[in-house]
Amino acid sequence: MADRPDPDVQQRGRRARPPTPGCGPHGGEGRDASRPWFAAWLAEPLTRPALALIAGATAVMVAAASGAAPLLHLDRALAEGLHRLALGHPSWTRANRILTDWVWDPWTVRLLIVGAVAVLWLRRRRTLALWVAGTCAAMSPTVPLPVRCGTVALTARSGFWLSSCGS
Repeated sequence: MADRPDPDVQQRGRRARPPTPGCGPHGGEGRDASRPWFAAWLAEPLTRPALALIAGATAVMVAAASGAAPLLHLDRALAEGLHRLALGHPSWTRANRILTDWVWDPWTVRLLIVGAVAVLWLRRRRTLALWVAGTCAAMSPTVPLPVRCGTVALTARSGFWLSSCGS
């Protein structure tokens, strides 16, 4: 009687990676049914580092909002040091003003988004194009709040998330 190889073991002797959970908290076809979705989510390689970064960012935001003296001293020292550096290098300051006033200006980014929407529309990725345009409109402070809320509701109902799970 010949020994059959274990189906969970790959050719090189390492165990195969467990199936990843599907879209959303309820899993999908590739969901590992032997453990709950939360445990499977925690087993993903980037989950723990992401949670650590979120916890660190939350701690810094809470400290800043509560007016923690060491954080305020650090902020003031950095601001003063950068100001001295800017005064000592006027050409460097001028170059940064061009970058912030022209290259990363909100209207420049909006024009790039319009171009991306046009390309997506021409490539027949219309659901994604509508989602990008709707999200941009929903985040724009120049659009009145009721229009922003309606845009978010329409893009959420467009089925983008459901259609993107399978592909």
